[in-house]
Amino acid sequence: MRKKIIHSILLLFIFLGVAIGQANGGKLEMLPKKTIYQVMWNSSNVTGRILINGFEIGSVQGPSATGTTPINIWMVGNNQLQLELKKEPGADPAQFSVNVSALEVSEIAMTNQVGNLVALELSDADFNRSPVIAITKDFKSTLDFSSHLLATPKVTITEKDVVDYAAKIYALFEKKDSNGLLKEFSVKLDDYSTAYYDKTLPDQFKALLTNEYFKNKLVKVNPKNLQAKKTSPTSNLWHVYDGQKELIRVNEKDGAVAEMPIFIGLVNGQLKVVR
Repeated sequence: MRKKIIHSILLLFIFLGVAIGQANGGKLEMLPKKTIYQVMWNSSNVTGRILINGFEIGSVQGPSATGTTPINIWMVGNNQLQLELKKEPGADPAQFSVNVSALEVSEIAMTNQVGNLVALELSDADFNRSPVIAITKDFKSTLDFSSHLLATPKVTITEKDVVDYAAKIYALFEKKDSNGLLKEFSVKLDDYSTAYYDKTLPDQFKALLTNEYFKNKLVKVNPKNLQAKKTSPTSNLWHVYDGQKELIRVNEKDGAVAEMPIFIGLVNGQLKVVR
């Protein structure tokens, strides 16, 4: 059994709010001070990916799929929702809808709520006209992490640079060095704190390390198997893998495997864990 802890502390933020922001041609008006940007989708007989600014935040497959997730940490000011979809062959009628909203912190976002930033519906007729559909929709956000998420011109790092740094991150997990990890995760934790209006996240992350990752057995990796893949051509982020698996994995007592995806990027001339 595998338990994936996606983006670590992001899972702590599932309490979201009612929409009070309005969109007019992608321009936001009267947004609340504390805004949660939320994507909601549902589909029937469609396979594909949902991306924000080149980062995959959800997928659909099978006869029915529904999902919702906050996307604050992926905002770059001028944002793009990207859809890569196709109808499942020989399936019943296909349907897909996706909505992006600016919400106020506190209440629950409904998956059938019409988006106030993006609202899109695709019918079976749309998929019959074009079995493979690629769509991009633009929207704006007050949050902007572009300096951490997008590639900086004239600054290049190689896969070897990223892999060597990832090996150092793994060594900190081996040593159970929470202070060292807090330092290397500082960009990510600062961004999460800003994105979700919670300055206690470093303490929560330290507790996660102590109570989850350091109490269980870290899965050994072969340094020769480490690889890093850029999340998109315009991204500053590299996703690090041990072969085809996540770099950081621990075996829990109940037989489950907890995983922590590691995304590394260059910030102020230094490699850091960014997401």
